[in-house]
Amino acid sequence: MIARPPKILVLHLSRSIYLPTGGTAKNPACVQLQRFLDISPFTTTGHISTNASTPISGPAVPVNKYSAESLAEIRRRNCLYRLSAMVFHSGAHDSGHFYAYRSVKAANSDDAQTGSNNILTDSDQWFMVSDIRTVEVSLESVLDAGNGYLLFYERV
Repeated sequence: MIARPPKILVLHLSRSIYLPTGGTAKNPACVQLQRFLDISPFTTTGHISTNASTPISGPAVPVNKYSAESLAEIRRRNCLYRLSAMVFHSGAHDSGHFYAYRSVKAANSDDAQTGSNNILTDSDQWFMVSDIRTVEVSLESVLDAGNGYLLFYERV
């Protein structure tokens, strides 16, 4: 349980499989990412129960994630995050290459010019960065990358 959600949430996804032979391999499972992450089910209410038959602490009251009021409530509790970067790996467990995706605010976006704080408006530009090149990519290609192992979320 998370008592105080951080400004930046970094999630490390283990991509290793330990084989019965003692060796290791890369876990090929694709991870489906979401642009927004609500961690409120994993936060504590601050109430500690001493009853042995109930959990020590529970999540805040769940809300409907698809309404503007619910998003506002999740945000008020500092539990709503937006994906801002990801590090991923292509290749085998013992070889391959690391890449990074990073979002930046578009210079000509309404958000950048007016200071708009609408979390559902996504005017970020995404870039894929490697040792040899940087290219602009779509949010969809980031979410579909599947081999992420470090995810960076910023609280909105």
